[in-house]
Amino acid sequence: MDPKSVSSNQGDSDLSVQAKHDAPGQESLPDKAAKLIAKASSVFFALFVCIVVLDALPPRLLDPVWLIQTATSLTNTVSFPLAGLFFVHIAAALAPLNAGINLRRMRLSRLAVWAALAYLLLIPLMGFAVWRGVNNVNLSVDRESRVIASTADKLIKAVGSASSPLQLQQSMRKLQGPLISNADLSRPLPELKQDQLRIVNQIRQNLINQLPRPTKTDFFSIYLQALRASVLALLSAVGFAALSWNPFKESTLLELLLTPRSAETSRWNRFVFKLKQRFIEFRNRQKVQASSVERKSFWAGMKNKEKMAAVKRENDMKAHAKRMRKLQLEREKQMRKNKNKP
Repeated sequence: MDPKSVSSNQGDSDLSVQAKHDAPGQESLPDKAAKLIAKASSVFFALFVCIVVLDALPPRLLDPVWLIQTATSLTNTVSFPLAGLFFVHIAAALAPLNAGINLRRMRLSRLAVWAALAYLLLIPLMGFAVWRGVNNVNLSVDRESRVIASTADKLIKAVGSASSPLQLQQSMRKLQGPLISNADLSRPLPELKQDQLRIVNQIRQNLINQLPRPTKTDFFSIYLQALRASVLALLSAVGFAALSWNPFKESTLLELLLTPRSAETSRWNRFVFKLKQRFIEFRNRQKVQASSVERKSFWAGMKNKEKMAAVKRENDMKAHAKRMRKLQLEREKQMRKNKNKP
């Protein structure tokens, strides 16, 4: 058999196989896998939405506990949308020419940018929730303390105004204070009053100590939960930024933030350089002005010192001339006295 005929027959068979494979009615294995992965990714998004919505019901927007619980639910289930977005990227890589998958990838990448921003906003929201919770607890403690103090003051006033053990017993029953048994009615009134005052003060102090305060260990779990949600929110924002693909710039949002393009960098560097130059010029101008002011003040001080020295010298000369005239007059007077002596 002719080898040329054999090679031509093999080429015809290969072309026929390739034609069957590239027929419009059939799909390649990567395309089928890409569609399957893209459809399966929807399950992760549905699970995330269902869990978060059910955990957030009923909504209580101003309740700090609800805010912390909702943020915890968002951070605990963030792996579902991240996994779904990751599978969409894999599907787009398997079928780069599939318009539907690439459009879905673009839309989810845009949503990922907003999700990254939303998770970043959870961090200050956690701070607000903790602050509001502490403030609510302090207000509740102050209100309960005032009620306890008011009740104790009424009981103390009733104990002080009682004129007999029977009246004291009736007053305690009326005000729902410490009960006095009938056997205690035979005790002296001052002793009974002293015991009632001690019991009332002890009960008031115990009730105040039992009030829930933000510094107690019972609230530490809430603080740790808020801190954990804040840290996970930051990591989730980084994850969404890393999975938000920009097809026009062919990079993710995280790459754009960490390694911006050269043109943008140069513009930003020029802007920062101009700001630094303006600041340096302003600082140098201030230094020059300050030095000129210092020189002016120095020379003004020197002139004042010279004027004061000149005035002092003039005053000294005048005083010296005055003393000399005085001595001259005394000398002349002494000479006249000596002439008049016999």
